[in-house]
Order: sequence, then C-alpha cells, then structure tokens
Amino acid sequence: MLPHFSVKGSNVCRDPCSDPHACGINAICTMTGHKKQCGCPPSFTGNPAVECVRIPTTCVSDAACPTTMGCHEGICMLQCTSDKQCATNERCNKGQCMRKY
Repeated sequence: MLPHFSVKGSNVCRDPCSDPHACGINAICTMTGHKKQCGCPPSFTGNPAVECVRIPTTCVSDAACPTTMGCHEGICMLQCTSDKQCATNERCNKGQCMRKY
C-alpha cells in the first residue's frame, strides 16, 4: 500500500508538513503513520486546522506571570520588542504581544 501522502504516479512519499499552510495559524504539524497531525503548541488552544490562540492567564501583578510575561489589565501578556517575538496572529504593541484583529 502506498503512503497516504505520495506524489501521484511516483511512489515517492512527500511531507505535507513542508507546506507552510498544512495546518492553521500557530499550529504545529507532525507526521504520524504517513498522515499529518496538526496540534496547538503548549499554552495555546483552538482548532489546529484553523487557528491556535494563546490561553489567557489572569494576574494581579507582574510577579504572578511567567518571567517572559507581564501583567496587563489583569492578563499575563508576552513581553516583546518586535512582532517577530509574537505568535503569527499577534503583534507587538507597547512592549506586549497583542492579538491582531
């Protein structure tokens, strides 16, 4: 039996995870039994075929947040200096990764 993902007529298996759009935004693509599996990374949730979003953690001060995060309006937010430090569906705004709308 041919692998689930093969190049038509060539019997050559190709990795569907090599396609940057194989899974949803921020999702992780892995191969299991010749089939792609999409999943949300740790501290993210959602439908990995569509989009994974950061799980909000409530706080009362910066001390209540992990070291890379700061407390902003009662939510721990990832600290940043550029958009590259944020998830794909976030942007760096005033030193914190905020969800794009």
